[in-house]
This record gives sequence, structure tokens and C-alpha cells, in this order.
Amino acid sequence: MLACSVHRLVTYIFVYEDLISLTCGAIVIWYFAGSFEKNVGTVKHCFFTIVFAVLAGLLYFLLETVVSRVSEVEDAKGFMPVAFATLSVSTTRSRMKRALFFGFRVPVVLVPWFLLFVAWFIPHSSLLSNLCGLLVGKACILSEYVALNQCRIIAS
Repeated sequence: MLACSVHRLVTYIFVYEDLISLTCGAIVIWYFAGSFEKNVGTVKHCFFTIVFAVLAGLLYFLLETVVSRVSEVEDAKGFMPVAFATLSVSTTRSRMKRALFFGFRVPVVLVPWFLLFVAWFIPHSSLLSNLCGLLVGKACILSEYVALNQCRIIAS
């Protein structure tokens, strides 16, 4: 059964339950994923979409068993986890120090965390899967910095 469900690690990003969650997903794709595509290019964007979907799905699968014992957990669905991963990568790489968020100037690296709180109120949005997406993006940036530092150590 597990081998037959492997496709779900990518296809869950295309599942929406109602028109409101589909509209929110479309806005997220248009606003956040579009700017990420402009920064990295179309081919890398497609690659990162698949990688972020799979990694966020695997992390969700691992954490869901633990969290579901404590509280009820929504199923992972929609593009939001991938959008949070791309937003996390974009804000960490950004040269901007501060961003305007609902009229307040906040450090740009905190914007994904504030948006995670806002996304909590979107109907049929899974807080755990969005958190997994955000953590996958942070892990991607962290692994990039570690790889760069190792290359610098080897080169010197």
C-alpha cells in the first residue's frame, strides 16, 4: 500500500476542498511563487516545487503521528506548504532588512512566521503542513550555507 501512495507526496498540492481554499491557494501561488520563479528561473522553480512538496509531505507524515496524539490535525492539501517553503527561502535570501507588514515595519525574516499565523485562519488550511513547508525552506537555506562554508574551508 505504501508503494502505491508515493504519488501523494506531490499530488496533495493540487487538492482543494472548496472555492475559498482554492482562491487563497491561487493568490498564494500568484503572489509568492511568481516572485520566487522570477528570482530562480522557471526550470529551478519547477524543480524546487517538486522538492519542497516531497520534503514538506515527508516532514508532515513524520510529525503528524506525534501531533495527532495531542490534537486534531488537518490533512495536508493545497499549495500553501510549498508557498511557505519558497517564501522562507525568498525572505532569508532577501537583501531587505525590514518589510511593511499590515502597517508595521518588521524584520523581513519574521514575515513568513506572521503569515503562518494568518494562514491559520484560512478554511481547510493545515497549520502543521504549512509549518512543515516553512521549516523545509529554512532547512534548504541552512543546508546551502553549510555547503558554501564547507567549500570555503576546502578552498583555503
